[in-house]
Amino acid sequence: MKIIKKLFTLFLLIIFVISLFGCGCKKIERKVYGDLVYDVVYLNDEGHEVIAAKGKPSFVRIYGLSEEGQQKEVIVVPKMIDGYEVKEIGKNVPFLGWKGNWVNEKLVKVFCLSYMNIDTGSFKNAPNIKKIIVLSSEKNQFKYQSFWGSNLPVYITSKEYDNNHNNTSYVYDENLLIYYANVSFMWNCDDVENDGYYWIDDCDYGEKIEYIPENPERNGYMFDGWYKEPECINRWDFDADTLPKVKYNDDEEEIYQETKLYAKWIAKEL
Repeated sequence: MKIIKKLFTLFLLIIFVISLFGCGCKKIERKVYGDLVYDVVYLNDEGHEVIAAKGKPSFVRIYGLSEEGQQKEVIVVPKMIDGYEVKEIGKNVPFLGWKGNWVNEKLVKVFCLSYMNIDTGSFKNAPNIKKIIVLSSEKNQFKYQSFWGSNLPVYITSKEYDNNHNNTSYVYDENLLIYYANVSFMWNCDDVENDGYYWIDDCDYGEKIEYIPENPERNGYMFDGWYKEPECINRWDFDADTLPKVKYNDDEEEIYQETKLYAKWIAKEL
């Protein structure tokens, strides 16, 4: 029995050392990109994280916020930084907790412009954050943690929403808080990524859309605003227009209502 205990203790010690030094042993040189603090992660041929001299630059991991970002109510995480895809926000290391810390008491919403692994423990020092908006239809692959009260709702595109079978706003999964965003900004043209979604948001029913994304860009065309229909007849007025009022079903559950806005494009003169 004593031998088993010693072996178990040794096993835990080995795991601890691996956690401490085995995650690449790399000297992290953090960089600043606008509101974000990040570094480029290097991987070897086996896909393990290593120091730069022993691997290839593979993706970007966001660790926290710059001094500027610590004062913002809304943070946008881009799809690419330094020419590499942003794939992770924070990292949960066994026995050591999270690598990454978003310190911001003002922050209420985070937009992620592509699918990425999100360790919500990174937001433990952002006590007022309410939603994470991810421009993706992925719903089953988030690294999702709930320690320190960081069990935050994540909102994704309504691509998989079935109007005939699902009246609610959430994706049923007892382990995840995944919802459909109720505001969708559509490219409104062919041959675009993300199934035509340019941007998504989730706002209170009956209220205005508070955050207006940067204008989309399209080769050969000028962007001419957001409209209520694909034909671009009625322009959306962000100062006056509101989302539909909240509705409930017979079980007093809130009914999901999506508002789609469509980009208007004007061909540039040759």
